[in-house]
Amino acid sequence: MSDSALFKQVAEIVDTGDWELGARHGGTGGVGKLLEDLLDVDGSNTDIPDTGSWELKTHTGRNNLLTLFHKTGRPNMSVILSSPYAYHPKSDPTKPLSYRNTIYGNTPNSHGFYAEPSHSNTKITLFNINDSTPTDYCAWDNNELCSAFGRKLSRLILVTAHKKGSMVTFTDAWAYNNPRLLSLPKLITESTIAIDLDARYKTLEGTGIRDHGTKFRISIKDLSSLYNNCVRIAP
Repeated sequence: MSDSALFKQVAEIVDTGDWELGARHGGTGGVGKLLEDLLDVDGSNTDIPDTGSWELKTHTGRNNLLTLFHKTGRPNMSVILSSPYAYHPKSDPTKPLSYRNTIYGNTPNSHGFYAEPSHSNTKITLFNINDSTPTDYCAWDNNELCSAFGRKLSRLILVTAHKKGSMVTFTDAWAYNNPRLLSLPKLITESTIAIDLDARYKTLEGTGIRDHGTKFRISIKDLSSLYNNCVRIAP
């Protein structure tokens, strides 16, 4: 499908008004799944953009961050889960140790974790301000971060929506392209892009990790800092 044909389809969906969520559209990703179904797009492929050339994302609240991509740091979440900062959910010792929290650049989060450039500015590493001896909890290679972003999000269509009960109204749509790939690591360490950690041990004995994916997320008002071009598709 050509770009103009795709943009026309998206504009028609926005202009239609209300849409009803179906049985396939439950959970937090239901609005995005509805949009994919309306466009006849399979969004299950995590390696390439949803339409083959454009990644589709929906956003339902100005105060919510938009997930850009997932990328677990190296080695994995085991170092954090085995640290003093992991916790039992709801302080229930019968539940496996978990770690779920957000990190904004070099500002320590509620558990003391922060991110900063390291290794000659080629990596972003997590440290904890409460450690007497600095510990590398996990790290991301800048090139790998830029590759993950560029491979999936070089061209992005963002559709904002309002959800009430089982009804959805798509309100506007924007197309972003020509990404500023090299700005990505700087935006992470400067707190424009947040790092969401979310993992737990599978058992109380800690024999295996269930990693729900480290998410890199951004406010939609800051998306323009990641792209050189932005075009309104609708209304």
